[in-house]
Amino acid sequence: MRIVVVHHALDAGGSARAAIELANHLSERGHAVWLPALARTGDWHYPVDGRVHVTELTHNPPLAPAWRVFVQALPGLRRVLRDAGPDVLISIGALPNFAALAVNAGRRTKLVLSERADPRVMSGRRFSFLRNLVYRVRRADGFVVLTQDAARVVGEWMDRASVHVIPNPAPVVDTLRPRGGSGERMLLAMGRLVPQKGFDVLLDAWALVAPQFPSWRLTIVGEGADRADLETRTRRLGIEASVDMPGFDPQPFAVMARAEVFVLSSRYEGFGQVLLQAMTCAVPVISTDCPSGPAEIMRDGVDGVLVPVGDASALAGAMTRLMSDAGLRDRMGASARERSEAFAPERVWAMWDEVIAAVAG
Repeated sequence: MRIVVVHHALDAGGSARAAIELANHLSERGHAVWLPALARTGDWHYPVDGRVHVTELTHNPPLAPAWRVFVQALPGLRRVLRDAGPDVLISIGALPNFAALAVNAGRRTKLVLSERADPRVMSGRRFSFLRNLVYRVRRADGFVVLTQDAARVVGEWMDRASVHVIPNPAPVVDTLRPRGGSGERMLLAMGRLVPQKGFDVLLDAWALVAPQFPSWRLTIVGEGADRADLETRTRRLGIEASVDMPGFDPQPFAVMARAEVFVLSSRYEGFGQVLLQAMTCAVPVISTDCPSGPAEIMRDGVDGVLVPVGDASALAGAMTRLMSDAGLRDRMGASARERSEAFAPERVWAMWDEVIAAVAG
């Protein structure tokens, strides 16, 4: 089969990882695969199978205005479809979904859209107008979301029978948190330094906890526009001596395996892949019960603890509970590792294979 997987950019984001991993899987299955990116990064963060045809459709960076990326990418995407002659076109993310719908108008190519974010976050006036224009009028042959929660939302705008829930796969890792821990006494968070991730709330919670645990450190791995604000916040709270912010790490699993506890403090997620990654490394987790993903990935009280969104006090309480009890950390870490097997890559890719086969007929 000939398959095109269009996505936003070959950057360090979760959508890029999802698109690349899907393209790699389809190539390994013997399909001819094209992987066009709407924007250009100049530096790929994840390995791409050498048999996959990769192209960056514009010179726009990923953070360029969406309308500019969209308009300038359409001619190149049309050329890709003309040259590839795909049986199935798959798009990963909202902007690629709109682009795929635009270029596929009038074609017989089967179309699968995939939304990676929480649909409710994109419910502003502009998105609602575009959604009503293209999702409702030109219905795709399939629509993939990451969680049952997202499926309920998407099912209100589209034929529910065409909506499929396929989670992200768990990573394959060799390095696990050892029983008893690594001895580093590190509480770890990871993600882009942006308001969505709630690191401001995490720092507020750490300020409540740190005086009780002088041998522990909070490490926030990631990079983003909020770095300066977060660094200022650590100084204002007087916790800069116990907080590390080392930047983006392309190999996160080694640092995850050294952590005693992993914390996801997000205000919202599309899925929460970093939470699943930590669980796969046998690390007990604390997460906000944010839409959408964490409550479907982890089991509250078994693999870790769920807390309300934006509640620094509740977050500090959960942190104190796990930091105070090594046995609980071991038990929850082992349960987290076991739970991650429900997201094994072979299970997830089988779901994608089933949807693609059904759509292709």
